[in-house]
Amino acid sequence: MPSAESLEKQAIKAAVRENWPKAVEFNLCFLKLQSQNTTALNRLAWAYTKLGQNQKARASYKKVLSIDKNNPIARKNLKRLPQNKNSVVTTPEKPTKKTPSLFLEESGKTKVVNLLRIAPTPVLNTLDCASPVELIPKTRFISVRDHCQRYLGILPDDLSFRLLKLIAGGNRYEAWIKSIGRKNLQIFIRETKRSPNLANQPSFQPSPKEPPLPLRRRKFDEDKPEMTPTGEEESAN
Repeated sequence: MPSAESLEKQAIKAAVRENWPKAVEFNLCFLKLQSQNTTALNRLAWAYTKLGQNQKARASYKKVLSIDKNNPIARKNLKRLPQNKNSVVTTPEKPTKKTPSLFLEESGKTKVVNLLRIAPTPVLNTLDCASPVELIPKTRFISVRDHCQRYLGILPDDLSFRLLKLIAGGNRYEAWIKSIGRKNLQIFIRETKRSPNLANQPSFQPSPKEPPLPLRRRKFDEDKPEMTPTGEEESAN
């Protein structure tokens, strides 16, 4: 049998190419080697969802939550699954051209951010501007993933610290890829819900001429993102 690393790469490649039957096949093989890997279980659930196999997707997400009850990807996507077991989720993976105001800035509610510790160039080359990304709260930082659940980077320390407190207070955010370079990745974050308790507290301080944040070395805490050659976070499971 191929190695876990090889199977993981093939599973991710199949998902990027939207070859969902192959994505299911490779993720199932990978899980025979690492049955408690929540990242692979989430990938498998998403592939099942795209094939309209919602009962299997639901079972995979529930297994994730049995391992990590606060897993944000499983919790969010489980709620999105239609009740009809054969219905295909129609949530678009990428915004259409009907969103010309997607990057319209709004003082205190939006911010353009340069990610740190970004994914390798092969991963960046598969991304598209205006594609939605997931903000994944960790203990001391916020990780960013694409719709295939590939690791893309993390928010800067100061912004992570601020948003972690606001999210814990009830705020909600969405984010999209704004620009892609050979060695940089920029996302656009928008506040979509503000908690009544935070009504007078803006999510972001105005900084119209803020220079790009420099990449810097730091010692991460115990749940730091360790990137595989494909740019995903290494699971501890």
